[in-house]
Amino acid sequence: MRTAVSILMLAVSVCQMAASVISDFFISEPDSLFTVIDRTTRMDMIDYYRSGKKIDADNRLDGKSRIEELTDSYMKIKLSESAEIEMKIEISGSSDTLIVVSKTLFEPAPDSKVMIFDRSWNPLDSKKYIALPEVGDFITGVSGKDKNGLLSLVEYPLVRFVFDSNGNLVASTEFSGVMIKENYDKLKPYLKDKIVYCWTGKKYTELK
Repeated sequence: MRTAVSILMLAVSVCQMAASVISDFFISEPDSLFTVIDRTTRMDMIDYYRSGKKIDADNRLDGKSRIEELTDSYMKIKLSESAEIEMKIEISGSSDTLIVVSKTLFEPAPDSKVMIFDRSWNPLDSKKYIALPEVGDFITGVSGKDKNGLLSLVEYPLVRFVFDSNGNLVASTEFSGVMIKENYDKLKPYLKDKIVYCWTGKKYTELK
């Protein structure tokens, strides 16, 4: 039994080392992000997608998961009705492969967590690669007490991260569904639509 387990672990390790496209990393991910989708199902989902079919695959929550988009370097997976994951490969320096992940939950409104891993799915310190925005970074045109007054209206400081068609990481807020309308109307004129981050080869920097 131990021999079989050792062989399986070695096979996964080899797959991780050889992985060069995002679908390989989707398969090799060690059930910390994709706990609801077993490895065999992940492989089937990729095969179907590549044959031109977006299937709704059974997951461990008795629900459905689906690959929404897939290229060599980018992938978007609908985990359930309330969660999705986007992943993108970035090359740091001359050869280091990073996996940048945005996991979004949609209740009460979209809210994302950005995580960065090496090619073996070891978590890295995201602060070394991106200065993630806070809600105050989306408020412009005011400062001091006025800005603090607007910030006090935000009960749920939710920020969503997605990748755009150029591969940039885009942060946005969606407060309209989680704020009293009167308060949101006060805040809206000062809100940025989005903050865009571009990969420079070493880290993400904000596009001005």
